[in-house]
Amino acid sequence: MWNLDIRQSFTRFRYLLRIVPLIALLVAVGPACIPTLLFTLDNPSPDGSNGLGPGAAVGDVNGDGRDDIVVGAFYWGGDVQEGRVYVFSGADGSLLFTLTTPNPQAGGANFGLDVAVGDVDGDGRDDIAVSACGQDVGGNRNQGQAYVFSGANGSLLFTLDTPDPGRGMLFGGDVAMGDVDGDGRDDVVVGAPNFGAREQGRVYVFSGASGSLLFTLDSPDPQPEQYFGELLAVGDLNGDGKRDIAVRSSRLLGGGSAVYLFSGASGSLLFTLESPRPPLPPYPCWDCGMEIFGASLAMGDVDGDGRDDVVVGTPWHSVAGNGGQGQGRAYVFSGAGGSLLLALESPSPQFAVGFGGPVAAGDVNGDGRADIVVGAGPEYGGHRLVFYVFSGASGSLLLVIPNPNPQQDAGLVKALTVGDVNGDGMADMALVVGGRVYVYSSVPASVAAAVGSFAIPR
Repeated sequence: MWNLDIRQSFTRFRYLLRIVPLIALLVAVGPACIPTLLFTLDNPSPDGSNGLGPGAAVGDVNGDGRDDIVVGAFYWGGDVQEGRVYVFSGADGSLLFTLTTPNPQAGGANFGLDVAVGDVDGDGRDDIAVSACGQDVGGNRNQGQAYVFSGANGSLLFTLDTPDPGRGMLFGGDVAMGDVDGDGRDDVVVGAPNFGAREQGRVYVFSGASGSLLFTLDSPDPQPEQYFGELLAVGDLNGDGKRDIAVRSSRLLGGGSAVYLFSGASGSLLFTLESPRPPLPPYPCWDCGMEIFGASLAMGDVDGDGRDDVVVGTPWHSVAGNGGQGQGRAYVFSGAGGSLLLALESPSPQFAVGFGGPVAAGDVNGDGRADIVVGAGPEYGGHRLVFYVFSGASGSLLLVIPNPNPQQDAGLVKALTVGDVNGDGMADMALVVGGRVYVYSSVPASVAAAVGSFAIPR
């Protein structure tokens, strides 16, 4: 048996060998933080090829002052594909509870395809909205539903149904939560991207206090096969203290896509975001240069003006130069009026790496401004998967996180979200990769310079 001190020294030495290449990369590019893996989450009840994701969100459900991690497993259940949602403690990664569909049905209702968190009942704990966009309702196949569960105990608070019943609507295809009416309780935003005879799409906003419909959003530029509402985000853009709503629309005549920003107070259109570059051919293939503007969305106050800004991923944007085709880009637009604040590109350009596939925003370095987390390698990148964190204040590179599981076919990014899980006042990162969740904290470089500041694996 090894002496305990020898084993600890060997463990530290082996850990240092592992992080030396990363430190060299960080020194070369000059970021201000170093990543520390807090814990890894696996599916508590794996079933065949089922893994965690893509739905993931963070919020304090148990009231301990730390954000917890909510992640769906919508393929769970084998041939039945019933779906589940798991809620893990942000403090230690333990499983707090499991959510299952209140209306089980064979064939897969996609329960857990998307999740969101917010306090709807005013108890000071975040509750959980869960998509079930494949749910058959009233004889309408794939009409869809959404459910809201208590974060305190996992009980069902209410069920949301579309006010416009119809076959194949996919109501609940995306969900988001935030207080849009200023009553102190978070409301629930639900997308139905296949609404209408030709998949025009629609978005519904429900009161978190009662589950009643507050208002409905339609595309300001209605077109067939627009899938308006397939991606949502919320944040306070106009500084009125109420959450506003970002809605992605995937197709516009002539090519391209758009992100529409609506007032949460009135439902009126605030402004529209389109790619800063002219749209290319109107069909979504990376090898023809279609950038997929709005493939990912996030909101946070990047410029420190007290209003949330909008981060838009364009993972197949082609960049001039060798290997730039399908490289990707992420844009940051001012929430005050939609002007372009930052255009971010991969620090390590590669062909078809898909930089901007997932994006998130949160204060990683503790300067009071939201920083931008961008993943590269969501589909074609494979083992080349890397996460980058850029300063919201300057756009400079703060942090690099290589693929935490560089196994073959393990590089698929399903989700990216941020929140403070360790209670240090800075945003941590939950990365859903290859069916697992990796939770990272950032350590300021000045602190990480001391070897003892690194978390030593046990």
